[in-house]
Amino acid sequence: MQKVDSLATGPQWTCEIVTAHGNKIGQDGTMMTEDLELWKRDPVDCVKELIGNPAFRNLISYVPQRAYADRAGLKRIFDEMWTADWWWDTQVKIAVFCEPKLQNTNEYLRGTFLKVSSLPLSY
Repeated sequence: MQKVDSLATGPQWTCEIVTAHGNKIGQDGTMMTEDLELWKRDPVDCVKELIGNPAFRNLISYVPQRAYADRAGLKRIFDEMWTADWWWDTQVKIAVFCEPKLQNTNEYLRGTFLKVSSLPLSY
């Protein structure tokens, strides 16, 4: 256990108690409720942790890619988020609405799409 305890823990976990309201009536004649623990982390801190982790340096994709199963480019491969049409379409939409003052649109777009989904499924 000492080795496990010495591992980096990443962003801090927080616990919030939330009350779930049921659809059944209890013995006291009121709707039943249950208090539940909701454990969560700040998603921005999680993304910062992933970006800063050297183990993922060569695995994170910042731009969309089109992958093909054949040399002619007729059979598309959709195996990661950045190979899907959604990523391409979304970047086009964002580029259209970017402020003209943005010096480097690519930097803006890279920051916008840095998500946990930027890591390959095979990791």
